[in-house]
Amino acid sequence: MGFVEDLKWWHWLAISLVIGLALGYLNSAGADVPGGAHTDISQLKFEQLLMADTTVDAKGNHIPNISGITVYPPRIAVVNDQPIAGQIVTFTGLIRPNERSTVATLQFCTLMFPVPYEAQPDAEVRRYRGSYPGTTVYTWKKGDTIPSIANALYGKVTPAGVRAIKEANRVFRYAESSNDFILRPGDQIFVPWNPADNRTASDFLAAVKTIHPDVTYRYAWWRSPHYAYQLWTGGSVLIIGIIWPTLIQMMIKGGLGRPPRATDEYDLSRFKGETEEEEEKKPKVVVTADDLIEMQKLQEKMEADLKESGFLQPAAQGGAATTPQPVGVKKLSGGPLELAADTKTEEEKNFEGEYYPVAHPKHREEKPKK
Repeated sequence: MGFVEDLKWWHWLAISLVIGLALGYLNSAGADVPGGAHTDISQLKFEQLLMADTTVDAKGNHIPNISGITVYPPRIAVVNDQPIAGQIVTFTGLIRPNERSTVATLQFCTLMFPVPYEAQPDAEVRRYRGSYPGTTVYTWKKGDTIPSIANALYGKVTPAGVRAIKEANRVFRYAESSNDFILRPGDQIFVPWNPADNRTASDFLAAVKTIHPDVTYRYAWWRSPHYAYQLWTGGSVLIIGIIWPTLIQMMIKGGLGRPPRATDEYDLSRFKGETEEEEEKKPKVVVTADDLIEMQKLQEKMEADLKESGFLQPAAQGGAATTPQPVGVKKLSGGPLELAADTKTEEEKNFEGEYYPVAHPKHREEKPKK
């Protein structure tokens, strides 16, 4: 396994954290979502299909106009070099026969809805029996204007509030000017959610479900940055930082790895000096008379062996016993070394009281001749 065997537990934990954070980012709201086909479905068409009755095929089966709805967390998208807040919704839409196709088809689609979400009913209030998701019904009074209605329902007049009211009503949406529509007291219009509340497509779908319970959708919570980082980082630490190193150690112990390498380091910490108490407890070595006799016998035996080998000369007969001398070794003789006397007398010097003595030659004063 080579390099893998040398990694420690903390190495694997560090690697798992880096990989987990990277996967958390790639799977959060900042990452791309599955792309759908380019279709003519817009927000207006999306709401129209949701609110319409299901389609019945030739066999009598009810086919939902929109199914498999997945709502992703809000994100910031760049459109025409401008950051725009939006929320992506993917779904399978029923494309009914039109000038492009003579048969109905199911198509996977992806739409990004603006945040805040502003409902866009495609008909008047009476068409929806006075109820449309994401809106309230307002009865027009004498002297009302769109800004006055925005001020009354939103608390203040803002361009976003005025635009939201216009987009929520066909009579305002397609009018080129205020002279193109006439409302009489008693007429009803839709007033969408206040844009300042930053409602999203998730809120709109929840409101749709209260009117049409058969509409189902799911929220991709695992794409939320909060949960994505926790999910992927935690899973990465568990798999890469804990389970994987454990399996590696099991494989190494099972003989799949290389044998352990000998180390040049020697652990000296295993050795320690003895204390004074331990020294005192040690048995004392005592030399007995028998030990001396044995040592004398050993010495005599060694001398006898040396004589037999001819290395030592035996002592002269009738003479005094002498110490055996090795054969062929000359004995040096000579008197003690004497130092040669320096016959040169030292010249008398005069130091003349200097702190650091400096030798000066002493000259005798010559008497003047008479």
